Amino acid sequence: MVGGGVWVVSLLDSTGTYSADLTRSALIHVFSFNWNNYVRVHPLGVRSDLAGLWFFSVEAQLTVALLVVVVLFRRFRRLLILLVVAGLVFFTWWNFHVFDTKGWFQVSLRSDTHVDAVLWGALAALVCPRLRWTPRTASSAVGCAALVLVGLVLGAS
Repeated sequence: MVGGGVWVVSLLDSTGTYSADLTRSALIHVFSFNWNNYVRVHPLGVRSDLAGLWFFSVEAQLTVALLVVVVLFRRFRRLLILLVVAGLVFFTWWNFHVFDTKGWFQVSLRSDTHVDAVLWGALAALVCPRLRWTPRTASSAVGCAALVLVGLVLGAS
């Protein structure tokens, strides 16, 4: 909705430094997954003030997509967990593929390489309420998570 406000203000305010066409084009790319490609192709003709809106847009789109999947499969918890795990495996593989073919800079800029973080959070939310936590199992889970993190860092390097 913030993007709609930016667009309406650009239409009504004739003193703005950006044209309505440029704002419309930038907003279309902000609410899609290709803002970084748009910035790379048009480095001097973009509204750089909308970059923060793009980050918010990506997170909102991923959250809405995940919410739709959860609502569709809410009665089938095991299938939902299986779908999240399958997505996590695919997007983790995708991260490594993009890293291998295009480098770390592209991994940091692309929104499709950040989906795994959202899926890790969804998996934790789905699995953790089922676990019976004791101090021993909690410390084991923290230790395993630290090992996984170290493994990801070493794997990415």
